[in-house]
Amino acid sequence: ALAMGHQTPADLANRLQDAICSQKAEAARQAVVQLCQSGGSIRVFPQSSEGLLVKVFFRDRDKELPKPRLFKFSTASTVAELKMRVASELEIPRQAQCCVACGRIPPDSTPLGELEHKHEVVVHLYLLSKDLFKHRWGQQRPPPAPGQPAAPAPVAAAAPAQKMWAEPLPQPPALRPQLPEPPMQPQPPVPENIEPGWSCPICTYRNPPERPGCEMCASERPADYLNAADENEYEVVP
Repeated sequence: ALAMGHQTPADLANRLQDAICSQKAEAARQAVVQLCQSGGSIRVFPQSSEGLLVKVFFRDRDKELPKPRLFKFSTASTVAELKMRVASELEIPRQAQCCVACGRIPPDSTPLGELEHKHEVVVHLYLLSKDLFKHRWGQQRPPPAPGQPAAPAPVAAAAPAQKMWAEPLPQPPALRPQLPEPPMQPQPPVPENIEPGWSCPICTYRNPPERPGCEMCASERPADYLNAADENEYEVVP
């Protein structure tokens, strides 16, 4: 066996390619053994002058749309390039595309050559927006064959019947307009029932009006006090 030395996995892959093109089976076998020992990750694609045909079926969630398309790519082309091609030719944004191939959703960086199964690549491209399907494909619907009736237009679902009442529903009471309340008028003070007489300025005892001095402390009656009897003795000048 040949020693790998300082050869990189890329160098070994080139050696393998040269050995296969030169039909040197032993050199190719040695290159494969060294590649396995190097632990490198490589991908091998068959070279085809005709390229790779990718058959794309368009689906809207769970129903298949008409007219599958065939696209020609190289084996090294990726899923991202397929989406860009569909967006360019069919005006379907990449954000609305979801590719399913070989029972899985491959990343955009996956080469289309890895999705080949039985010498063909079949991709189911799901449209994530129903409005987009109606806009792009609505006018491409094929006409009905002669002798076949045209497809009926979709009928909107009938609204559910409303329940009929035997008695009319009670009407809400009429709302009365709310008038502003009148301002509160201040009430006059209630006069207190004060006994006639005068209060002593010293002991505050209430004395009869005719008494000239306080009955308790003998203080003199206030000079400015004038009882009803005294008012009759003098003429009041206005």
